[in-house]
Amino acid sequence: MWKKGMLKSTNSTMDERLTDKHCFVLLRQKIKMLLPVCVCVCVLGTVTHFLSSKNAFFTFPDIRELKAVVCTKDTEMDPIYTNIELLTTAGKEISKDVSDHTGCSFRERDPPPCTKTLKFLIVALGLLLLCALTALCVLVVLYFNKGVSSESLSDQCGSAVERMSVQLHNATAAVKELKSHLDRVQADYENAQAQYTRQVVLFNELARKYEALTVEYRTLHEALSNCSGCQNCGQCGEGWRRLGLKCYYFSTDKLDWRNSRDRCAEKGGHLVIITSQNEQNFVTSSLEETHWIGLNDLETEGKWMWVNDQSLTETGVIFWFERKDEPDEPDNWKHEDPSGENCASLGNEEGYTHLWFDSSCSKLKKYVCEK
Repeated sequence: MWKKGMLKSTNSTMDERLTDKHCFVLLRQKIKMLLPVCVCVCVLGTVTHFLSSKNAFFTFPDIRELKAVVCTKDTEMDPIYTNIELLTTAGKEISKDVSDHTGCSFRERDPPPCTKTLKFLIVALGLLLLCALTALCVLVVLYFNKGVSSESLSDQCGSAVERMSVQLHNATAAVKELKSHLDRVQADYENAQAQYTRQVVLFNELARKYEALTVEYRTLHEALSNCSGCQNCGQCGEGWRRLGLKCYYFSTDKLDWRNSRDRCAEKGGHLVIITSQNEQNFVTSSLEETHWIGLNDLETEGKWMWVNDQSLTETGVIFWFERKDEPDEPDNWKHEDPSGENCASLGNEEGYTHLWFDSSCSKLKKYVCEK
């Protein structure tokens, strides 16, 4: 609200300044229009006054005033002639009338040369006066123009300063608002960073606990597997061998991989799933030839899965056969079966029963069941 009030007061002040400025400009224009008229009137008045004063200057005295003139001899009449030097032809006629009435005689003389000089001086003074008035008018016009321009510049500077002041105030307010917003964002970022750090620490702690539990599980599993009292107990059933908590069946007949999987299911188990080195050693120690295990990539080539839908990468236990100068297993060899080698077995036709090989699922092999 105070911002709006300030803006309203500023706008009203600017309107008053503009109104005063407009009135001042109109007054200046009217003065400029009236100034030449005044000059012309002054010049005409001066000329008129000059002409009227010239006629008055050459007006002769009354005849009755000449009666007091004392008639003297021709040699004594010089002062009289000196007083009437400026008389014209009309003056000569009057002198005759005076001589007739007074009985005194006047001698006619030519007008002195000082009359022309006086006329020239009067005309020169009039021209000088006219020039002075013209110069004065020019100075007044220049002064008014300068005053108007300086006033206009002053008003423009004032309005520009006011606009810049308002813009500066608005910019300052915007900067303050942006700074407060930046502070809030900075605080949110710091809080998020601290929360992320706590989550990372918690995740690392859980990972360490998981690894510890995994190691403990494997240790317990191996301990149970090595328990001599549970090797041949009769809880698994006829033909089954026990290792820890699991039972294994080693077939004597040969089937393809799919039929081997189904036969294990009929016996209440599944093809063997090897998840530890101890289990690998136990299974391979009883083998003399290749056997099917429960590992395949029938659904997606290269993605090996156990029969319980657990991926090979999840168990983390791998015993593929490795070659020096040739590709390692699995190599998906297609010379015997165009569909490739999509099922895994312990060993191959050449032996190596302690390692894994990929093979054609249609081949007939013995198999290992687990339950």
